[in-house]
Amino acid sequence: MYNIGLQQSHGPEPLCSIALLSFHDSAELFLHLSSEYLNSGGNDLSFMKYFDFINQKLPDGKEIAQKESMRRLNKARVSLKHNGTLPAKIELDAFRSTISFFFF
Repeated sequence: MYNIGLQQSHGPEPLCSIALLSFHDSAELFLHLSSEYLNSGGNDLSFMKYFDFINQKLPDGKEIAQKESMRRLNKARVSLKHNGTLPAKIELDAFRSTISFFFF
């Protein structure tokens, strides 16, 4: 999903906006699988709740990176999916960096 999102984000506007959904889905899948692995939460967690549940299981001082940046990505995804608000190309560039830092 991450690689698909990267490809989509380099496409022409407005088609590149779909990358936001792929970025979000890739992060959510990772968070869900991490939560299952750590046995740290239920199956019906909201996107941002995963951070809290997983962070509780990590060793002292460790946290999942990019929480606030991922919050912005999540808000943009909600705006796109539920309100039809397309992100600007410069926002997609920022989200591409956010998701890359999240995974690497």
